[in-house]
Amino acid sequence: MTSGLMIVAKNYDASLRLATEIGAREVKKYYICRADGHFPDEVEDTPNTLPQGVIACTQPLGPICSKMGLHAVVPESSGGKPACTHFKRLLYDSNTNTSLVVCRLFTGRTHQIRIHLQYLGYPITDDPLYNSSDWGDKKGKGAQYGIPVDEVIRKISTHRSKDSYLDFVHGTESNISGFDKFRDHLNSTRSALDKEVRDRLLQSFDSTCPECNRFYKDPDMKSLVLQLHAYRYEGAEWSYTASLPSWATRLASHTSDFPALIQSCISALG
Repeated sequence: MTSGLMIVAKNYDASLRLATEIGAREVKKYYICRADGHFPDEVEDTPNTLPQGVIACTQPLGPICSKMGLHAVVPESSGGKPACTHFKRLLYDSNTNTSLVVCRLFTGRTHQIRIHLQYLGYPITDDPLYNSSDWGDKKGKGAQYGIPVDEVIRKISTHRSKDSYLDFVHGTESNISGFDKFRDHLNSTRSALDKEVRDRLLQSFDSTCPECNRFYKDPDMKSLVLQLHAYRYEGAEWSYTASLPSWATRLASHTSDFPALIQSCISALG
């Protein structure tokens, strides 16, 4: 899940103005992310008309498995849609070999920043989907997987099926009844339910129902929180900025005047 800004119009007129600005691509969207490796100041394909240190990625994007919501670099001849993201390194941390990067979206394709960073070879740190060897030995850098796309999809599907979160099936692991397991889960501190709701759920349990006897582990927090943050949105007459998440401030703890450094990157990105 991406953190940071989410803009919601509170009335019809504001909604219309916002939709018009977004549709005309007049809203500037800036994100901050943490990426693996030392993000470069230049790459071979970047036009020399860009400011110093700004990297552009214009690879077209499209779905490769709609069922999983999986997208990738797809040629326009095969249905890919134009996409453009500009990046500039904010800082590099040698202790973790990761970089904070400011990103500006010029289009809004699904998973655009994540896929463009994967393509450049600097995927978002701990991204459970696009920073994975399921995409091949180079994790999808340059959209070169070394295996057929169908095999990439199969691997990702296998490693992310609901059964991979299966914790307990009554009758296969212990003598604890499914109902006891269900009740213990509802009573645990991680299931902070009021008594009325808990009682209704207990009454709904059916010992003969296969699904009632299947229990799933809570996912790891790293798989729920993406180190990608919607930092600032700007329109013609408005601007909103979100406070930085802890993973960004920790990495910048020894950087003096960090807000000014962010602003200089945003200015370079335009």
